[in-house]
Amino acid sequence: MSSSPALRVHPALRTPSPAALPVATSRWVRVLLCAALKEPPMSHERYSNCIETCNLCATACEHCADACLEEDDVENMVDCIRLDRDCAAICRLAAAIMSRNGKFAQELCRLCATACEACAAECERHTYEHCRACAAGCRGCANECRRMAGVPSASERGGFTARA
Repeated sequence: MSSSPALRVHPALRTPSPAALPVATSRWVRVLLCAALKEPPMSHERYSNCIETCNLCATACEHCADACLEEDDVENMVDCIRLDRDCAAICRLAAAIMSRNGKFAQELCRLCATACEACAAECERHTYEHCRACAAGCRGCANECRRMAGVPSASERGGFTARA
């Protein structure tokens, strides 16, 4: 019966392999260790900025949807709430697929950018601070997702064209 050690050690340096470091270890520490040990970084690290942006956007959308439910004119916020919820779900899915270096990461990021642009356009129709903050988060996420997917930004394409 063979048991593998809990912590792999790089034979040349006798230091822990970056793959064995705790998840909480800083991304930059992992990148530096990988470079020092001449090991490739984990494949999802190339998506790290986009993953973080998608998760932040999803949180802003969830907050906006919840705050919209508290507004006096909630009947006028139905489209905003629906887009907030859809955008949050798509952002979280895109982040999850990128985290595991999924085959459809680029396609999902294109969809995420479209959803974020639609959500931002709807939120910009309202004067509430939570809608303004959500719109800003969505615009940033759309830009990051388009960059990651290799697609021109909305301004480079001449503005938002998706059906809202």
